[in-house]
Amino acid sequence: MNWLYIIEVVVGFGFLIAIHEAGHFMAARRAGIACPVFSVGFPLPRFLTKLLFLPDRWRNIVVFKKGGTEYRIGWIPFGGFVQMKGQNDDRTVELEENAGSRDDFRNVSFGNKALVICGGVIMNAITGIVFFVIAFMVFGVTFIDPVVGNVVGADPSTGKPTQAWLDNRIQAGDRIKAVNGKEVVDFEDVLYISIFDGTTPRMTFVKPDGTTYEADVPLYHEQRVNLDIPPLRASAAVLIADEEAKRSGGKLQARDVLKAINSVPVNSYEAIEYLLGQTPPGQTVKLTIERGSSDSKQTIEVDYEPHRLPFNDESGYVAGMAFVTPPVVGAVRNNSPAMKAGLQAGDHIRAVKLMTGEAIPGAESDGWRAVSSPAEVRRLLGMAGKFGLNVRFERPGMTREVVLTPEASNEAGGRYVANMTFMPAQEAWKHVGKPDSAGKLVVADVIAGSVAAKAGIVPGMTVTDVPGISAEQKVPSGFFGFLGLSSETKTLTIEQRLMLSVAERSIEGGKKWNEPLTLQIKTSEGEVKNVSIVPDVKSAESTAYMLLDAKELRSEPIHYGFLDSIGQGFYHSHKKMHQILQTLGGLFTGDVSITHLGGPVLIAKRSYDLADYGIGTLLFFLGFISINLAVVNLLPIPVLDGGLLLVTIIEKLKGSPLNERAMGYVNLAAFVAIIGLMLFVVFNDIRHLWG
Repeated sequence: MNWLYIIEVVVGFGFLIAIHEAGHFMAARRAGIACPVFSVGFPLPRFLTKLLFLPDRWRNIVVFKKGGTEYRIGWIPFGGFVQMKGQNDDRTVELEENAGSRDDFRNVSFGNKALVICGGVIMNAITGIVFFVIAFMVFGVTFIDPVVGNVVGADPSTGKPTQAWLDNRIQAGDRIKAVNGKEVVDFEDVLYISIFDGTTPRMTFVKPDGTTYEADVPLYHEQRVNLDIPPLRASAAVLIADEEAKRSGGKLQARDVLKAINSVPVNSYEAIEYLLGQTPPGQTVKLTIERGSSDSKQTIEVDYEPHRLPFNDESGYVAGMAFVTPPVVGAVRNNSPAMKAGLQAGDHIRAVKLMTGEAIPGAESDGWRAVSSPAEVRRLLGMAGKFGLNVRFERPGMTREVVLTPEASNEAGGRYVANMTFMPAQEAWKHVGKPDSAGKLVVADVIAGSVAAKAGIVPGMTVTDVPGISAEQKVPSGFFGFLGLSSETKTLTIEQRLMLSVAERSIEGGKKWNEPLTLQIKTSEGEVKNVSIVPDVKSAESTAYMLLDAKELRSEPIHYGFLDSIGQGFYHSHKKMHQILQTLGGLFTGDVSITHLGGPVLIAKRSYDLADYGIGTLLFFLGFISINLAVVNLLPIPVLDGGLLLVTIIEKLKGSPLNERAMGYVNLAAFVAIIGLMLFVVFNDIRHLWG
């Protein structure tokens, strides 16, 4: 943890709130309003000074009086406050009776009242622009490179492939130049324009060779954020997580950037997962890592033996078993190896043969190996690699044999892919005319040397029960589910119970780590018996893994001259205001959920992360927060500046003040609502970070 970054964040964030109050203070002094107190920061709570036996004057660092105002610098650097005669933010205390004095806020002109009320907003807006200008002119600003890291394959809400994946035109490494004709310099621009323009985004891309093309990019529903977004992910660097560094025995450090495994470059978690999955038990891998900041960066190589899990959920096999599900092609990506081979949606793959001529375990004498599950096809494609497979498939009215030659994935280094999907089990069984077979766990294949094979499980057996795990399971639900405060009961299928049991035994250090798994099995002869599967990190089904984090790839710092920096300051201020208003509007229309709001915890976390990219990038982010404070404070909500401005306008039109007691109750209710929203947002921050 870099304490300098933390100090930068605390001071910067506190300054933005203090400058807001300074805006009110300066406007009030200009209007001749008495200001008994102006404080930068907050004093220590009185109970704390008493507990520490400190005199009351030690509640603040500095206190001095000048021109009728007591100036303070408090120990708590989060903001500040100004006391004005005739105005009171403490709604539990009534204001003194209006004596008609000119230095009372209630007695100044409408124009001066409006100026005082808007003083904080004006100062935040000016500060945002100034921060943007300084960031570009002095330090330089980095942005999230609008470069495609990968195209999302499936839409979780439907289970269907995304249109962008099917079209196969957008590739990893392509740079997004514009969205709907609007130039973008930041991946966040891509998201905002796509979400709020209300049309299917049309994007302009530039390939690494300089070729430019345009493509429509239909949105898909991302359940994790509950938004319709483009099915594109920005390029990201993969970092060593703190936990992995701690258990590496000093070989790795937290935030090391993983660049290659066994000399194969990696730029995604999928690539790392694949390469680690090829590592046999007891074997080390050569990690190429980048360590240090931009001014002290070094590349080193480390021989490292990763930890292992007893089961590999990503293989499509469960504890070494694949279950019978007709391998019916669901979709074929455009211009893919599967399309070039002549495969299309609805084709039922029945058998495969290695192009190398090598025998596949379980194959017939002619080399053909019958397959009865998508997992088998994927595994055999992995075995074939770049050499490919002969594929025999059925299509209504015909049986064909084709050559399927996978291509190297540009998203997962070292992996060869056919770029086709398979129908979900229920849909596949319906397609082959056996809908009643869906849900039955008939073993199709068992990996030699896996824990299932060691337990005596063979193809043809059926898993009929998972003793020891109830079909009725309580699962977290609702907003506070991650805290264990709300849950619902779900009835799980046998397959779901099996997957849950395997997952529980795949959490290293978890309660059921290394605990045997009991399955009820029915043999092909009809005998029912229990078998025990013992997790084994050295089995053929085990897989190597590492604990990793992701880090967005940002551009090199962008600098501008004096005049251009001023132009960029106003441009980005306008753009950020527009984005904030779009987000606020989305909250009212339902396009944006309240759960997307971030509060002080996420702001502090984001500030700390961005400080790693230099003072300019942190300053730019703080400028955005300052603009955010300006816009939000102008909302016509009691307690906020916009609410007070609305009351002032109403009083001007009415010709007399509103009832102070009634307004006190309104403000108190609004204050309670704002506090409730703040607590909600803090819980939301915690849920995002640790949920």
